[in-house]
Amino acid sequence: MKTTLRWLCILLLGTSALLSASTSLPRPKGPITQIANINTTLLPGQANTWPLRPSSAEGAYIVEVSPREDPVEGNYVQTAQVRPEFDGETWTDVLRVQLPEQMQKLKANIRVYETSGLPVVMEFETLLEPGVWSGWVIAPSAVERTYLAEVTPLEPSVPGAYFEKTSIQSEWNGEAWYDVLRLEAPADYPSLKVHVRVYEWIEAPLALELDTWLEPGDWPGFIVGASADKAGYLVKVTQLDPPVPGGVTEKAVVQPEFNGEEWWDVLRLAAAPGSEGAIHINVRVYRIEGQGGGPKNIATWPKKH
Repeated sequence: MKTTLRWLCILLLGTSALLSASTSLPRPKGPITQIANINTTLLPGQANTWPLRPSSAEGAYIVEVSPREDPVEGNYVQTAQVRPEFDGETWTDVLRVQLPEQMQKLKANIRVYETSGLPVVMEFETLLEPGVWSGWVIAPSAVERTYLAEVTPLEPSVPGAYFEKTSIQSEWNGEAWYDVLRLEAPADYPSLKVHVRVYEWIEAPLALELDTWLEPGDWPGFIVGASADKAGYLVKVTQLDPPVPGGVTEKAVVQPEFNGEEWWDVLRLAAAPGSEGAIHINVRVYRIEGQGGGPKNIATWPKKH
C-alpha cells in the first residue's frame, strides 16, 4: 500500500541501526528522488522495518511495493509507510511494510521516494498534544493540486515514541471547500514539538481520475495499474458537493492486491465512520517515478522486526 490521506502521508527480522556512512543516500536531482530500491522477503504479521536516515526536514516520502511472486487470491500489502520513531536517543525515519497475519511470506521489491525538490507551500513549528486532531488550512480545494506533508520531531521523547497520523483532506467552512492539513500525536505518548512542511505537486502524470459517490461502510476498489510497473502514486480527493454531516474521506490508498493471476495496484476508498450519507468526490491518482537510484539489493542493511 502507498501513501497517503488520513493515515499518512507506505522490513525483516534483525536489529535496528542507522545506515553506515559508506552507504550514503543520493542527493535530490529533481522534484521527486528515489532514495532506496530494496529486494527482500516480507514476513506476515508484525511490520517489517528498515531505518532509512535520521529524521530531518529533507522531504516527505512515497513508498511503492511491487510483489515478485504469486500468493493466494485476495492477498494484499496492508501497510507501507515511513514514519519517525524515537529509540531513546535519536529520531529516525523508519520504513514499515506490513502483510496481513494470515498471509504467507512474500518476495517483493520496495522503492522509497522523497520530495525535497517540490515547492514548499506551508512551513511552521507547532506543539502537538496527545490525541488532539489539530488542523491548518492550506488553500481552497482544487482538483489539479495535491499535497504531501512532512513532520519532523524537534525534541526528545520517551523510547518507542513515533508519529504517523497525518491527513490532507477537503473540509467545508460553511461557504467553500478547503484543503486542510490534519495532524495528531499518539494518545499514549507525551506532547511533541514538530517542524511541519507541506509540499505541492501539480505536474505529475495522471494515472486515474474518477468522480464517484462514496457510501459509508463501503471499501470500493479501482485498478490503477499493474504492480510490475514499479511506480509510486499520490492520491488527491476533492469533495464536489455541499457537505454531508460527518462526511469526510477517511482513507484513500493505493495497495497491491492479487486477483488469482496477477498483482495489481488498486485504489481503495473509505468514508469516515460518522458520515450520515454518501459523499460525492473527485479522485485523482498521480503516477510518480523518481530520479536517482539508491542502493539496489540492500541485503546488508540493518533490519528489525
